[in-house]
Amino acid sequence: GADQPDTGAFQMRLARNAVDTVRRELALGDQAEQAAATRMKALLGRDGDYGALNAALADAIRAGTIAWDDPQLLAHLAETARSMLAIDQPRYAHQLRTT
Repeated sequence: GADQPDTGAFQMRLARNAVDTVRRELALGDQAEQAAATRMKALLGRDGDYGALNAALADAIRAGTIAWDDPQLLAHLAETARSMLAIDQPRYAHQLRTT
């Protein structure tokens, strides 16, 4: 009836949003991952691919080798979050702070 949502229009919006997210991932994902890998190489002082560096960074934080409040770590995490938001939620209006 009149009080029922238009599920067809809703499904179309969901599909359009999913396609837009995939397009942004294809356009921005590799660059964001490479930038994150570069930052992690600097933090860890070693080479590796994104996955290995990300795992090593998590291990270093867990072990206390890199302090959770290290300014370089916080800057990396903030930039990683901004890059992810640019892909997943580009209209997200809040600014992340590293302090």
